Amino acid sequence: MMSELADLDLKTIMCLTGIPVQKELVNPKNPDEMAKRVRITFRPLPENFANKDILRFRTVLREKLDKFGVQNLTWEEATERPRGSFLSRLITGSRVKRNVHAVIDVKREYSVTRKIFSNIAETMYRLLRTPNRSVMGILKL
Repeated sequence: MMSELADLDLKTIMCLTGIPVQKELVNPKNPDEMAKRVRITFRPLPENFANKDILRFRTVLREKLDKFGVQNLTWEEATERPRGSFLSRLITGSRVKRNVHAVIDVKREYSVTRKIFSNIAETMYRLLRTPNRSVMGILKL
């Protein structure tokens, strides 16, 4: 399995980080030049995370990204505390800065707060939905 993990090429890394394939006019001709412009971060793993394959994959991915010249920011460098009211800061926590192109993370369970807000949003959508009203129209309410 480790040999398969070590054989990541730049196109695979672009797919994993969600970087879209675009026309050559937009992208540099040399993918190595593009890789040097990309900024990514690895979100810290949950406490007691024990999946050895994922840990090994993250290590290999980080090494490959470094090899291609991708800027790997620490979580602290890549995130910021939102401004605004106490409630918005409490709900949001920290957010990723705009200049970060990808966040490498593992699937996580939703927090209690996230579950509550998700249920509220889904209920509002069900109650306010009509055939001629878009999701953005509902959000504006």
